[in-house]
Amino acid sequence: MRAALLLTLLALAGCRDREAVPRAHGVFLPVVVQSSAHGRNVWTTEVTLTNPGTTDLSVRAGRWPPRDAASELSEIAVPAGATVSVPLLVPMLPSVSSLTLDSEAPFEARATIRGRRRDGSLLPPLTVPAVPGTALARSGETLRAGPFVRDGRE
Repeated sequence: MRAALLLTLLALAGCRDREAVPRAHGVFLPVVVQSSAHGRNVWTTEVTLTNPGTTDLSVRAGRWPPRDAASELSEIAVPAGATVSVPLLVPMLPSVSSLTLDSEAPFEARATIRGRRRDGSLLPPLTVPAVPGTALARSGETLRAGPFVRDGRE
């Protein structure tokens, strides 16, 4: 009986959802756009990864905020010295999202939003800043701001 209970507990522990452990090198792309509504300007984001190293690497990409973290993560293989495109992981409906990218080795990420007017002419491209993972706030961190109003009591 004890063995069956122990086996059941171990099986349940192995099946529970786990958050992905952050890797050493991470980047956050704050805006990823996909819009193709009829009669409107078409906007799409092109995201590329470049491996400046001499060995192949694997970059984990995930949509933020995730609806289901397990199904919205994907591993992207980037050969040494190559540049590859990243699938957007954003619904085809007009939507705005963000991407998190991380890897065990350094990599470069670029994102550009490209637009096309209804008449087919191109709009000027917009570069999305890649925010290093170390610059993001972590759970439990606080930022004190203020005072916002000067009342003479300082």
